[in-house]
Amino acid sequence: MMGENNCNKWLICVDRGSRPNSKILRGFLTPRQLRFLTQLHEIPCCSSKCDFVDEVRGRFHVHPEEPLIVEIRLRPNEQYDVDYSWEVRVLGYVKKMLDKEKLMWNLSTLGGALSAMGDYFHSFADKAQQVSFEQLKIAHELGDPVIMARCRLYIAHALAQKGHFDASLSIIKREYHNGEELKSDMVMNCCRGLWSKVRHLKSVSSCHGHIPDHC
Repeated sequence: MMGENNCNKWLICVDRGSRPNSKILRGFLTPRQLRFLTQLHEIPCCSSKCDFVDEVRGRFHVHPEEPLIVEIRLRPNEQYDVDYSWEVRVLGYVKKMLDKEKLMWNLSTLGGALSAMGDYFHSFADKAQQVSFEQLKIAHELGDPVIMARCRLYIAHALAQKGHFDASLSIIKREYHNGEELKSDMVMNCCRGLWSKVRHLKSVSSCHGHIPDHC
């Protein structure tokens, strides 16, 4: 393949023929069509190449013994063909991510209900913590650090409901610094709110000697 100064223009010798003189064929192609033609040029001989050469020679009345040289210019961007194979791959990935997000928010609804009851029953706090761990796995797959931080705060909340205050406060401190690095006001505000609640639960526990559990 012979390239010229213009980056959108190529001369491709598809078939050398047996005569020195040549007829240059000109046309516009999309990048995908150009890739096909370039790959065809690099293959020494195959049925697809022979069929293509015969068709072009017949359509443009090029003698079989003349070299077949094609001048290619790319179409403007708005005229590019859709790459359907890549589209299928991208759509599959997008659907997978959307399904994970849907599962994440369904678990969030379930976890919220369990967490609300976790203030009164340790068994509900246990279940809420399990849901939060599942959410954390999905958040890792989604690659969203803010959602991951929120899931760890959910776990910290469940730990506090079960009386593990030091472990809970340690997680909250860590996630607050994480929120500062992420520059996420939402994460930092969640940390402040949860910190206040855990401190309250701890004070209640100190007064009563344990976290109420009516199971």
